[in-house]
Amino acid sequence: MSLDKYDESQLDLTGGAEQFENENTEQQMPQQPKIWDYAYWTLFQPVKAMRVIAEHKPVLWGLLVYLFVDVFQIALSWRVLTNQLSVNFDLPFAVGRFMGAPMMVLGLLMSFLVLFVSTAIINLIAELFGGKGDGISLLAAFAFARLPGIFGGMVNILSQFINLGFLKGIVLLVVFIWVLVLQVLAVRESHNLSTLKSLVVRLLPGAVVFGLVLVFVVVVASSMGSLMNMGPVW
Repeated sequence: MSLDKYDESQLDLTGGAEQFENENTEQQMPQQPKIWDYAYWTLFQPVKAMRVIAEHKPVLWGLLVYLFVDVFQIALSWRVLTNQLSVNFDLPFAVGRFMGAPMMVLGLLMSFLVLFVSTAIINLIAELFGGKGDGISLLAAFAFARLPGIFGGMVNILSQFINLGFLKGIVLLVVFIWVLVLQVLAVRESHNLSTLKSLVVRLLPGAVVFGLVLVFVVVVASSMGSLMNMGPVW
């Protein structure tokens, strides 16, 4: 065997090895998750879900899921709301249904407004606590975190036909805690914070609002008490 022939053979082997390595790399490249992947992971593998959402930022899929949950809950409560409007205001059922439509659309718009505003506030607080994420990741994660709300809507409508008793409260509490845990994980994975800091970041806006309301109530009660002690001015 000549030296030139050996060198040519070695070059062919090298090229084949490089081709095999490239094909193997392409096979190992992760594919973009689908919307049902995100939904399944959110419900059953929440840590993985929030980590992947923070990485891929599927904000459009998240908003679609958020819209689906809202529309699902509205569809379940449609008849209940129209009946309440008809009974409370002594209106025909058709009129109650007509009045209920704009109220539900307004509720849908308010729900999205709350999502965007709360995400912006929590994102700012997370950055103040040393977070290194971005608002798009947090928005997508918060949108998917709404997914367990489907079960709350089902329980609410079921309670209109069946007396669930204290079971309704337990289920709604579980759903509330479930969503809260998902939101804490969303902050943690989106901003690379510790679990404790993420919990504080998530609860801080509510705590501030509660404190302001409490101060307002105390001030109003004190003012009314002072006016009552003064007696008539005539």
